[in-house]
Amino acid sequence: MNYQAYADHHITPRRVPLCEACNGHGLIGGLLPAGGGYESETCGECGGTGSCYPVDLVESDGGEA
Repeated sequence: MNYQAYADHHITPRRVPLCEACNGHGLIGGLLPAGGGYESETCGECGGTGSCYPVDLVESDGGEA
């Protein structure tokens, strides 16, 4: 068995814990009344990263810095 086959079977990538305010979406908002569309803004807790870690500790791809 080569390493890649071993790694694919035995190694599970870590997932960054999600921001509790936006549930990992990076945006907070919702549907507007009377069919007015959708309005959202960047989450103030995570800065749009979707991670529970501070913005300066999260890379652009969502991984840890």
